[in-house]
Amino acid sequence: MNKRLLYITGFILLIFSLIVFPVRAEDDLETRLELIAASQRLEQERHEAELPARHQFGFSFTNFRSGSNMMNPGVRLENQLTDLGGRPLKLITEAYYIRAASDFSGFISLAFEPHELVYFGAGGAIDSQADYQAFAGVNITENIFVEAKGINSGEDSDDINVYFSTGFKIGF
Repeated sequence: MNKRLLYITGFILLIFSLIVFPVRAEDDLETRLELIAASQRLEQERHEAELPARHQFGFSFTNFRSGSNMMNPGVRLENQLTDLGGRPLKLITEAYYIRAASDFSGFISLAFEPHELVYFGAGGAIDSQADYQAFAGVNITENIFVEAKGINSGEDSDDINVYFSTGFKIGF
């Protein structure tokens, strides 16, 4: 009789496990689908967070109108106007303190980035220190840049001197 009771108990446990485990499997499937959906949402949020900042503010130094080997400090604001085929078109506003003249100089320019490391631009001066500038720059990192600028000094339309600028910028 004990053997029979043992067989019946084992059979009942077998039937019970066959009934319960598929229910748990369905719960596991629903849980897995919820986890996959949450993972996809997190991946989308992470991707959106990695997009470059549309605005950047920074500090720069240039040898424009620098007297005896002084570097002139400046500020810079970049605003991304649009994306042209995945490459940004930016409006760059710069202001420099010219130490030798105890005066300020500034430029408003448009810049195009054909590659994430290189950009080209041109713009006009907003003061009497120069007439216009054309420049090429390299983004050393996401936040550090170096530029070579051809700046017309304002004295003669053919008088273009090459100056250098470097600095860092932070996106917001």
